[in-house]
Amino acid sequence: MTGAVDPSKTTLHGKGLNNSIAGDISVFEVQLRDKSGYPTDSSNTSITVSILRFGDQLELPKNITLVPDMKGLFNVSFVAKVAGQYVLRIRWRGVPLHSVPAIYKSVFPGNILYLHFCIHRQALY
Repeated sequence: MTGAVDPSKTTLHGKGLNNSIAGDISVFEVQLRDKSGYPTDSSNTSITVSILRFGDQLELPKNITLVPDMKGLFNVSFVAKVAGQYVLRIRWRGVPLHSVPAIYKSVFPGNILYLHFCIHRQALY
């Protein structure tokens, strides 16, 4: 039998929590757990994720989905299109998860595509 969510036992994992490249999709998982460490359920409206670039006030769009047939497991995905320092705040009913108030990550510039066009002028005779 599982109990209420214990934010200190809840786990966060995935490459999306690490540094990434601008334009790449970042994905991580949130596994809600009770005080005994067992997975436990909660509605997906109880999970909130805030992703902000330092100096900006607009949150990045993200997708939070409950994994079917997996008790209390959520996938979170987002794309940071601009390089910079970001802060992620992951909460359950307003309480920070995993005993940390925020996670900080760097998003590095992506590949720069430089196209060189050579335009020849043709004389009309």
